[in-house]
Amino acid sequence: MTSTMSRHSHHRSDDTETEPTPATTRIGGVRVMTAGPYLALRAEAQTLTGWRGSRARRRLAAEERRRALAIKRAVDQSGFDVDGAQVPGAYGVAGAGGGRTNVVLQMPEWRTTTAQVAGGVWPFSIGASSPLLGTPLGSHLQTGQDFGCDPLSWFLAGLITAPTAFVLGLNGFGKSSLVRRLAEGNIAQGHTTLFLGDIKPDFAPLTHAFEGQVITGGYGYQQINPLAAGGLGTALMRINAEIADRTARGEDLGNLPDLWNSVSTDLRSRQVQTLAGLLEISRAGRVQDFEETLLSSALHILYTPIEQGGKGFNGAHPPILADLYAVLKEGNETLLEDAAVGADDMFAYAQVTANLRQSLRALIQGPLGKVLNGQTTER
Repeated sequence: MTSTMSRHSHHRSDDTETEPTPATTRIGGVRVMTAGPYLALRAEAQTLTGWRGSRARRRLAAEERRRALAIKRAVDQSGFDVDGAQVPGAYGVAGAGGGRTNVVLQMPEWRTTTAQVAGGVWPFSIGASSPLLGTPLGSHLQTGQDFGCDPLSWFLAGLITAPTAFVLGLNGFGKSSLVRRLAEGNIAQGHTTLFLGDIKPDFAPLTHAFEGQVITGGYGYQQINPLAAGGLGTALMRINAEIADRTARGEDLGNLPDLWNSVSTDLRSRQVQTLAGLLEISRAGRVQDFEETLLSSALHILYTPIEQGGKGFNGAHPPILADLYAVLKEGNETLLEDAAVGADDMFAYAQVTANLRQSLRALIQGPLGKVLNGQTTER
């Protein structure tokens, strides 16, 4: 009897056994806790302390976010539990089968009247992509829109703090092509473009294409006179002519003498700096201060009219390095004073100026002589 009752009792237990309540369920494609585990988690978050309480509160916060997302999806999907991609965000849908992008593409634009825009033809006034600013260089890698850049345009627009750029890359990767493109943009904007030290040359054909000037320095090509007065010499000649004309008519010279002194001083300073730089390259050492004074005095003698005791050179007919060497070798009262020797002590003057004359002679007769000791062949 006991055994029979036991078997009956066993069968009755199997018949009445139910499935355990699941801990999670899915709503709107989002897995959330059922009521029991959720209430238990809330109780733990409120009662537990220490690290257990902290962990319970973090789990509860994550669960609250999942439940809010589940409610939103359930509403968006009209109550249906659709297991699909993520809800699209501001940049599209992420994940497999999605279309997420890092940049919102520029939308097409139309120009219409106020009535048409107010009627809903196109509600946006501007696109989302950056405007084309500077020389067009190509397409943007992410948006595909036209991309423009040049240092001067970006500087004027306030995007960079100085109108400079540094182009760096391996051989054959298009550095020269990029610079030529930037130069074309600058020329199109009316800016003067200079290519200095183009030894390949990369930019001579471009300069010829824009009917620019190409000066080719070097043996057998062209000569460059470092003593040429250039534009400042032309200005001095015009000032001299105006002074002579006003003097002949008995008119007031005004500020012309001051202007002549200013331009003359600027020209002399530039010439001395140019000579000092060339001599330092030739001798591989610095030019002394008194040597710069000797150079300045010698240049003054060269450009002084003959009737005033000078050599009579001017902006239209400038001296060359050989003329400068001859003046330094000859010496005069001013040059002896600059060398800090006696008024008639030419032997001491020759000793003091020997190093300067040697360097200048080496510049004239050395490798650079064929290039620098002569009149400029192309201004």
